[in-house]
Amino acid sequence: MYRIQIKKKDQIVKEYVYREHADSWMHLSMLFKMSDHTPRATIHELQKRVYMNFLHDFSRDFNDGLFDLEKINSLPKVSILN
Repeated sequence: MYRIQIKKKDQIVKEYVYREHADSWMHLSMLFKMSDHTPRATIHELQKRVYMNFLHDFSRDFNDGLFDLEKINSLPKVSILN
């Protein structure tokens, strides 16, 4: 589970939670044919998917006015908990 928190002065303004999982298996004969399908590559794809979903959700919330630019004096802090 990935939890991304947007904080302002140590107060959580918005929290995004993404439940993602990855299964990776490899048959020995596939090892040389599909060298880019490693557990590390699978985890990288999963993280990329989570970050892209977060950017989509954050931009939608931003465009809907959840984060008012006139009230923001400093950039919010982003915490990613895994």
